[in-house]
Amino acid sequence: DVLVSNPLWVLEPDYMDFTSRTLFSSLFGLMACPKRKRDILLARQAPEFAKVEIPDLDYLSDERNQILKRALSAKDYFLIQGPPGTGKTSYMLRALVESTFRDETEKILVLAYTNRAVDEICSAIKRIEPQVPFLRLGGKESSEHTDVLISMIAEQSSLPDLYQRIAGT
Repeated sequence: DVLVSNPLWVLEPDYMDFTSRTLFSSLFGLMACPKRKRDILLARQAPEFAKVEIPDLDYLSDERNQILKRALSAKDYFLIQGPPGTGKTSYMLRALVESTFRDETEKILVLAYTNRAVDEICSAIKRIEPQVPFLRLGGKESSEHTDVLISMIAEQSSLPDLYQRIAGT
């Protein structure tokens, strides 16, 4: 009745309500997940590690090789953090991708927050020998690595060729 009697009033969607709904949904998802996973996510349980034999990589220092071995043997998660310029991308991410790629049963998805960070990752992966096939998502203007950019490959390829390239990567 208030809205009908006063034409200056309007109902608009409440974006805060959507955000709250998403937060509560995520919280419910956390509480509904299995206890072990919940304990890991809430840091009430330490991560577990498997016994894995991983050869040292020549381009890594002893300390970085130890970090690589712990990361690859982690059963749940492994966090590598540090200030800029300490080799997280150029050494550690490259080594993780290289080591994981050797296991032909594994698929790898590498994500970053900015286009610049994704380009750094692409540069690191391109230094792996033998070459690791990969594709990069993003717009043409967003990357200097147009040779692996799906949007550029799509413009230059037929649909079956594009499908084969994506399926083979």
